[in-house]
Amino acid sequence: MIDESYYNIYDLITKYFSGETSFEEVHKIEKWVKEDSNNKKVYNELRDIWISSGDNKNLFDSKKAFRRFIRKKEQYNNSRKRVLNIYRYIKYAAVLLVFIALPLAGYYYSEDYYSRNSMVSIKCKLGDRSNVVLPDGTSVWLNSGSEISYAGNFNHKNRNIKLSGEAYFRVKRDIFMPFNIKTEKLNVKV
Repeated sequence: MIDESYYNIYDLITKYFSGETSFEEVHKIEKWVKEDSNNKKVYNELRDIWISSGDNKNLFDSKKAFRRFIRKKEQYNNSRKRVLNIYRYIKYAAVLLVFIALPLAGYYYSEDYYSRNSMVSIKCKLGDRSNVVLPDGTSVWLNSGSEISYAGNFNHKNRNIKLSGEAYFRVKRDIFMPFNIKTEKLNVKV
């Protein structure tokens, strides 16, 4: 025989679906559903019947809606964190770029850079003779009115000399970088 509490819970569930239950009655339904897995199954079947009947305008599962809200909020926060992490990496890359670019810019705009890319020219006055020691250790004796010129990066990338007039060279040996003398009519490689 079915006891009266059985019919009572059905009435309460129907009241709950139509939105007419008090707080105590909702608590009683929740307690009943949690007591037994069969009770939960009965509740779900009744809810499905209620929804399929079309009279569900007052049916609102606040717990389900709250869980959905929390899940969407977490998804939003996670996507926002990813975007913020990307911006953080961009900031670090920008700072790193500044620390790399500033010394390079300082080097290229310094006198050392220009002196390496400029030409050095040495002239001997008429009636004089002069002795010059080049950056690679080569000695050059210039005759009267003669001139030599070489790049500021002499002995770093090449050993090229341009000669106008007469000169005597005592070339320092370097098998990896030949010494080149260029004149108007002749090129000499040592």
